[in-house]
Amino acid sequence: MSMFRHFGLAAGSCFGNAGRVGLAVLLCGMAARSTMMAQANLGAAALDGTVRDNTGAVVQGARVVLRETARNLDRETVTNASGNFLFPTVSAGGYSLRVSKEGFEVYEVSKITLAVGQRSSFDVEMKLGAVTSVVSVSAEKLVLLETDSNTVGTVVDSARVASLPLNGRNFLQLALLAGGSNSGVGNSDVAGQVGHPSRAVLIGGNMGGQTGYLINGIAARGARNGELSLSVSVAAVDQFKVQESFFLPDQGANPGLVNITTKGGTNQYHGEAFEFLRNRVFDARNFFAPTHEDLRRNQFGGAIGGPIRKDRIWFFANYEGLRQFTAFTAQAYAPTRQMFTGNLSELTTPIYDPLTFSAATGRQQFLAMSSPQTASMRFPPTCSNTICPAAACPRDRTTFRKSTHQAG
Repeated sequence: MSMFRHFGLAAGSCFGNAGRVGLAVLLCGMAARSTMMAQANLGAAALDGTVRDNTGAVVQGARVVLRETARNLDRETVTNASGNFLFPTVSAGGYSLRVSKEGFEVYEVSKITLAVGQRSSFDVEMKLGAVTSVVSVSAEKLVLLETDSNTVGTVVDSARVASLPLNGRNFLQLALLAGGSNSGVGNSDVAGQVGHPSRAVLIGGNMGGQTGYLINGIAARGARNGELSLSVSVAAVDQFKVQESFFLPDQGANPGLVNITTKGGTNQYHGEAFEFLRNRVFDARNFFAPTHEDLRRNQFGGAIGGPIRKDRIWFFANYEGLRQFTAFTAQAYAPTRQMFTGNLSELTTPIYDPLTFSAATGRQQFLAMSSPQTASMRFPPTCSNTICPAAACPRDRTTFRKSTHQAG
């Protein structure tokens, strides 16, 4: 039996809440003539079924071949005494199924689609006849039942991952398409706690730290509050499933789960190159800023995959980088030096003396707002010079600019 497993290596770092550099490399191993798999992909799909003849009797010893159409990769098994067959760990994608046995017509099913985390059943009915006869069935419009799984979830497929707009290219934003999910903001246990609130999603009303994350079947939870510990580029994500329930043991003990599968190489070369650009040419001016603010953001990268040796060895690699410079304008009102000496004549709003409150007369305004004697009693020279030295004291409304630079 020819088996193929791809190995995943992902690394990333995050610079602030807005910046991210992601690097993901997926390398595939050689196909080997072995009955043992090199690595179990616990986040994969599974397919099982029962083979019967036209009388309803089970067929033992039938040869069942599951072919992955993108790689022409075959997985093979035989039915047991109960007529059952099982492929416990297969990657998400498109497949065809072929069932054959001496004395029966060959049964072929094409266009079987398995999603990440899906555990489906497909029963086969064989007819008596020569093995040279083939019965072909398309499963394109068939609904594969998940009779062996108690999982409730929503699959975000590759089409939505690639086409839906994302601010900052954080694929976890798409997890909000699933019912009952929410972002890790506000008073959640991950917001403001780990420095990466965008790396968490709340599922089914549970706390953010109770969500599990699987990348190709490997747990990827942060050690502090259980956030997603890796930054996976959108270019590397094939699809993922937002699940909630009490899961089977291979998927962990968390009541919520984001099950992610990454892209891999196929027999066809495929890839992409991208750059998302923002600068003062494309951005509108802030209403309160006198000119366009200086924002320069370049998020760029690419991905490529294909065969090294067709039907045997494949590769996939991607890179994503971020360069960002920001300089935002903010305004604040600072007291002038005259105000620190008690001269409040520049203000149009009356200032009341809190020490003059009386139940009979109420509060009184500072005597002679243009006179410094009352305020100077409250602000000794040492205090006013400490708060606002003469050389640095502003004279009117002040504009501040804050600049930050992020790169990776």
